[in-house]
Amino acid sequence: EPVELTISKKDEGIVICQSNRIAKGRQPSESYKMGLYSIRRIAQNYGGTVDVYDENGKYEIIITLSNI
Repeated sequence: EPVELTISKKDEGIVICQSNRIAKGRQPSESYKMGLYSIRRIAQNYGGTVDVYDENGKYEIIITLSNI
């Protein structure tokens, strides 16, 4: 499935949004969420936050960085 990446300016920071549809019929892979852990730590270093949504066949990560 295609991956959509958008970057926008918000107040004194930026918002990075990555979203894609979850492929139907694909076997779920085992994940220990290490990538998300790393993303959250990096975002915290920039005074930011990370929100993850997995709903209705769509996966989305929104990263907000404040101190850029």
